[in-house]
Amino acid sequence: MKTSLAIVKEGIPADGEEPAFPPQPNMMGTGDLAYQQKVAGDIGGGCKAKNHFYTHCACTSTQYDLLSYVTGELRCPRCIRDHWLTCAHQPVNNQKELHRKGLCLLDLLLEDFAKREKRDLDNVAYHDMMSSEEVQCYGGYDSESRKIMEPRFLHDAKINDEIINGDNVHLYNYVRDILHTEEEPSIIEATKIKYDQNAMNKSTDTTNINFDFQAPDVDTLKLDLFTSNLSQDLRL
Repeated sequence: MKTSLAIVKEGIPADGEEPAFPPQPNMMGTGDLAYQQKVAGDIGGGCKAKNHFYTHCACTSTQYDLLSYVTGELRCPRCIRDHWLTCAHQPVNNQKELHRKGLCLLDLLLEDFAKREKRDLDNVAYHDMMSSEEVQCYGGYDSESRKIMEPRFLHDAKINDEIINGDNVHLYNYVRDILHTEEEPSIIEATKIKYDQNAMNKSTDTTNINFDFQAPDVDTLKLDLFTSNLSQDLRL
């Protein structure tokens, strides 16, 4: 592990006739979960140690009550099967949670759509964002667990309730082909401040979102540059 971190941060020094190997911040290789957590730096290390405790999950320690549990029929099927008296498992991204996230995303996209179209948010609806052309939509899975995609006209939904509560078209279909302004290639290209967990010295890099502007010994010139970069990004 120490060798892997040294290669990521420092590279490999020259050895005789062998030239030095530069730092490899984007190094890829096989490894177990502990390896991935340590190389990622600020992500991973267990629920007690990190807010983002797993490198491949959006769940956070502050999002869930990690000390709670249920008993009886409230236990999950696995705990009931294994005869555990208590169950600390909590559903993540179940249908209810995915629906909630889908509605949040729809609202963000609708607000962005109204700004781009210079229209009052109260006078726009979800279907206004939808393409008038036929698009491929998710329709579930077949008997061999292959994803089914079907052509649909999403613009046909004339009221928000048809999109929010409709059973015929998965909510994901309404957001999968819509880009928020921040996702536009031109915006991404012009953005100065990036999110890069593999960057070296994130807390002192004025182009990294993790720049520590509250550090007691922060360089005032770097703070001014970070503020300038942030202001420019907000104007995009």
